[in-house]
Amino acid sequence: PDVDHRLDSRPVNRGDLLMAISELNGQWEIELLVPDNRVDFIQAADAPTVRFRLASDSESIFPGTIRKIDFRVEKSPADLQTFTRALIDVEESQLGNRLRLESRVIAKIDCGQKSNYFLLTYELQNKLREWFFF
Repeated sequence: PDVDHRLDSRPVNRGDLLMAISELNGQWEIELLVPDNRVDFIQAADAPTVRFRLASDSESIFPGTIRKIDFRVEKSPADLQTFTRALIDVEESQLGNRLRLESRVIAKIDCGQKSNYFLLTYELQNKLREWFFF
């Protein structure tokens, strides 16, 4: 695509992503935007597993492996939530020709067992810490 034509008459701010360069013949990878408050669980897990579905095919579930988790935290301009990027390697043989550039996925990262009490009260504990300690 012609970058000049696509960016003509569009406001651009410092730090905006203008284009992405992709290796179309290499191995596929998925870039997940992980909420910042969940990254510690992934890093603490012994061997976290990843399962994902393509937004265009909600029936099939595919496995993946975490290759890298960024240490940089970013803020989403749309909803002002903070997130960290994680790169997930996928098996092309299982996907066939279903994966396309800019495909959307819904992913789950399994970080191990937690108690029901923890799962039910985790968000509440975070909010209370935020309100009372900051």
